Amino acid sequence: MALLYLNANMFHGAVIQACHWVIQQREALNAINIFPVADGDTGDNMAATASAIIHHAPSQPTLPAVCKVIADASILGARGNSGMIFSQFFNGLIEEAELPSQLNTQQFAGLITKAAKSVRAAILNPVEGTILTVMDAWAKSLSQHAQSISDFKVLMNEIKQDVQTALQSTSHLLAVLKEAHVVDAGAKGFSLFVQGFAAFVTNPESVTAQSEPVVLEACHTHDDLSICNVAPNRRYCTEAMIMGEHIDKELVKEAISHHGDSVVLTGNQRLCRLHLHCNEPALVFDTLKPLGKIRYPKVDDMLRQYQIIHERNYRIALVTDSAVNIPQSVVDDYQIHFISFNVHWNDHDLLDNHAFVSNDFYNNLTNLAVYPTTSFPPPALIDEKIAHLSQHYEDVLIISLAQVLSGTHDAIKQVAARYPNVHVVNSNHASGSQGLLVNYAAELIADRLPIDAVKDAVIKKIPQTKFFAMVNHIDSLVRSGRVPKIAGKIVQFAGIKPIISLDKEGRVILCDKAFSETKALAKLIARVSSLMDTHGGLLNYCILHAGVPDKAREFAILTTEAFGHEPAFIEPV
Repeated sequence: MALLYLNANMFHGAVIQACHWVIQQREALNAINIFPVADGDTGDNMAATASAIIHHAPSQPTLPAVCKVIADASILGARGNSGMIFSQFFNGLIEEAELPSQLNTQQFAGLITKAAKSVRAAILNPVEGTILTVMDAWAKSLSQHAQSISDFKVLMNEIKQDVQTALQSTSHLLAVLKEAHVVDAGAKGFSLFVQGFAAFVTNPESVTAQSEPVVLEACHTHDDLSICNVAPNRRYCTEAMIMGEHIDKELVKEAISHHGDSVVLTGNQRLCRLHLHCNEPALVFDTLKPLGKIRYPKVDDMLRQYQIIHERNYRIALVTDSAVNIPQSVVDDYQIHFISFNVHWNDHDLLDNHAFVSNDFYNNLTNLAVYPTTSFPPPALIDEKIAHLSQHYEDVLIISLAQVLSGTHDAIKQVAARYPNVHVVNSNHASGSQGLLVNYAAELIADRLPIDAVKDAVIKKIPQTKFFAMVNHIDSLVRSGRVPKIAGKIVQFAGIKPIISLDKEGRVILCDKAFSETKALAKLIARVSSLMDTHGGLLNYCILHAGVPDKAREFAILTTEAFGHEPAFIEPV
């Protein structure tokens, strides 16, 4: 029986079946992913988009409503180059003209052509030999054959060869694919979508078995990178969703294009998801803040991912969380890995370490109606990070923020229990003192000590490590709830400069006070000097500051004279 029209139910069923086809070939797509970056995640990215559609786009009574829920759902799951492009294809279906209640073959061909064109427009620098090649081939073949074919079942069979020919052409259109003797992974993924769509239209009764849902939060990294051993020219794969009432995608694309390459956007006037490769994610997020509410940020360190496979320097992976303060030079020298906190700032969701440009946080803090808060990452993200490192290193050592200050330590420890070569140490510290412990562990790992020796040495150093801070302005601590309002007012009125420390478990305690900044800093030096006399010297120390680098450098001159050597590092907190 001929099929002359696609209604809402048929179109929805075909898209859902096609998404299952993509998900079922997820790992096969990962294995051939080498362009634009050999990070082995094209299958994961396209599967995440497909899974979001399956689970968040229920059938609707009309075709326009079906296309709208599919487009919105695809944005929720979109990530990576291929996932963003895949999502934009669905968002292209709802751009401009109103959809009819059902589609004949020519209308369907026109709809697919419009979607393919919208994808090209969403990419800053379109490249042939990729998913675009197969999308265009499908659209062109449909347009040609729909002129004379009115039966969808016949049409789907007629265009199969054109799509496969386009897919095979990708293996020689790009030099890197030709050298590796593979087709483009994104193009292969979209060809699977076309096959699944055609299979449903041809025989709606033959439904593919359900695929497993994809965990959308996880940040996937893979091993199939040996095909291409060139380090990425941009360090961070950066993504985010923008929410608003009237989002201008062209304005968003123009705004972020100055910060990197591999720019891809997907979305509509209410939701927009973006992807790019850059060196300074904080600049990207800073650019996006005026354009809408930032949600679901993601920053992957592609350089560190590359080093894990091709340039791993140590047998032990050292991991910490973003509560630590430690110089980037130390992080890179010792190939340290991070688990980042979420930062909720002025109605934006951001990532610690990549949330703010320079002193922007302190410059804007007093103007915020609601004080910023943090939260630890989802367990799925922690598990993904730990699982990957556990697979590639003999051992993994994680030094966390003090357990009493956050649920992060417990979350990490719960995940780590599943991996016998992963070791978790509660630092009982935060910020700079945590940084000194991480730096100490890094030096021991670089000296090729076994994991038990490193772990024991770090644990032994924890009670010998001290944290002292002079609080110049108490208002931030009051607003954050760490200091009662009445106590804060008394301190402010009296001009007191509290000196705080951490107890043996990492709780913040008041250990001294002064009535001027100069006297408070002198007391800090006196306390450390007293500890040096008691314990026979000072192995290392650091100086942190809250947006006052000049004062920190001046203080370092005093500490160098008092302690006999310069600080290991001076860092903003």
